[in-house]
Amino acid sequence: MKQAEIFSQALNLPKSWLIDTIEFQDVNQAQKALHIQIKYQTSHYFRSLDGEKYPIYDCIEMIQRHFSFLNYTCYLHWSLPRYVDASEHLIQANPPFEKNHLT
Repeated sequence: MKQAEIFSQALNLPKSWLIDTIEFQDVNQAQKALHIQIKYQTSHYFRSLDGEKYPIYDCIEMIQRHFSFLNYTCYLHWSLPRYVDASEHLIQANPPFEKNHLT
């Protein structure tokens, strides 16, 4: 099993999200960091809570501290899509494991 698949399962990511890169950093014995870059699988449209597909306007980069993996401090780097809904409001998607997430 590939690293990306293992971390996707560990994070319980929906299929519409994928792990782009995984980087382990050993600064010293006390400082170990794991950086995981996650992005929405398609750059063309986003399926919102109302079930409709909307064109993606752009993406916002966000970094979030997560639980540690294997004694590494884990940081999730999100590329979160923004889209214009039917009411012409610019909406930013939430990471998929947050409450009320969009898939």
